[in-house]
Amino acid sequence: MEASETSFEQALTEATDAANVALKSAAEVAKSARKARKAALEGDVSALGRCPKDLAKTLDDLRRSVADLERSVNSAATWPAAVGEEQDSFSDRYTTELREAAAAEGVGIHERDGALISFPTVLRVESDRSLRIDQKRIRTLRPSRVVSLLRDGQARLGRHKPQRFLDALYFVYEDIIKDQRKSALALGSLPPMPLSRIYRHLTALPGASRDYTKTDFARDLYILDSTGPKRAKRGNGPRVSFPSSTGTREKGYFSFVGPDGFEAKFYGIHFEEDV
Repeated sequence: MEASETSFEQALTEATDAANVALKSAAEVAKSARKARKAALEGDVSALGRCPKDLAKTLDDLRRSVADLERSVNSAATWPAAVGEEQDSFSDRYTTELREAAAAEGVGIHERDGALISFPTVLRVESDRSLRIDQKRIRTLRPSRVVSLLRDGQARLGRHKPQRFLDALYFVYEDIIKDQRKSALALGSLPPMPLSRIYRHLTALPGASRDYTKTDFARDLYILDSTGPKRAKRGNGPRVSFPSSTGTREKGYFSFVGPDGFEAKFYGIHFEEDV
């Protein structure tokens, strides 16, 4: 038996429809039971005589609807594999379908380093069939619902706090170069620094780089570079810039795909203080 060609969205729709039918059948059984109770309370033997046939019919309908629900739920839960067969790669099939669903709604998704980027959201399909949207793990997988979440992420862009991020960058930067600071300022400028070094300090705690990945870091750099602010609030308000380097053509850079679909690369960071 070959893997099902049914889409995940279709499988979930069929399970939803089957659940609705089962709920309706269960309501009919409850309705028949209430009729029987009323007849028994009133001693209406004529009505009681009709109850067994009515109950048998509604119970048969309920059994069929529950069996259909069980099949459709199992099909959705084991998607994309056919029942009884080894499952295909959920991640690959799901990612393809999600990108198609997003494109149909005018929402762009780009793949980079194992992550899905829909500006400003970073999404990952986890091995346990869950999603990680930015730093939050969720169990919502239905493509149409996920596309709605991505739209919500675009609407919440204004809630990002680039000033707080910039101040954190400067705090780490300043701590790293504190021994060089006096001589550097005498020359009128603090030295540029590879962002890879900043990132290592930001994620030094165990597990931190898993919760705050390089792609997450690149996203925050992109938003900061695109929207500002340009000055940290610490010290004398040093101005930030992101100098390029030959390193952007090698390892050590951070990249992110913006809403226009173009890739932005970040290699170094530089703070210039007024002297």
